[in-house]
Amino acid sequence: MSDPADHPLPTYTARVAAISTILAKHLPLDGLVRNNQVANPLAPYPSLTAAWGPGTSAPATLTISVHPVDDVAEEVALLRSTAGDIAYEVPCRDPGTYALVQKDPAAVWVVATGCEVRMSHNGMDPATLVEPALEVATSVGWSDFVDDTR
Repeated sequence: MSDPADHPLPTYTARVAAISTILAKHLPLDGLVRNNQVANPLAPYPSLTAAWGPGTSAPATLTISVHPVDDVAEEVALLRSTAGDIAYEVPCRDPGTYALVQKDPAAVWVVATGCEVRMSHNGMDPATLVEPALEVATSVGWSDFVDDTR
């Protein structure tokens, strides 16, 4: 997925700011600061990761990662096959979107518009993360970015 032409997000900082705005509409972020040290811990594979916690050196309370998906059907099939009994699928209203909720460890995976978003939040029911993850996938999505954190 590429960013909409009228809404380019060419840098890590711009993309995380857009993600933060979406998350703040859905989740309590008061008292959390961004505390991950690396924009893409999976390099050389394309990925964007952000984490927030109560302090810069504290364990993350909220994490999100976004990466591109070339074949949505294949990715969904892979998620379904690996979910087993520890996760369940959540019906999505938009065609071509998929959400999987895992209770322990608590996490949600969303596949939409050519990207996958994985999100977890310690202390929250992971089902409450589906809507913000879907909004990140459809509004921010995936595109290559400049890592301006170095």
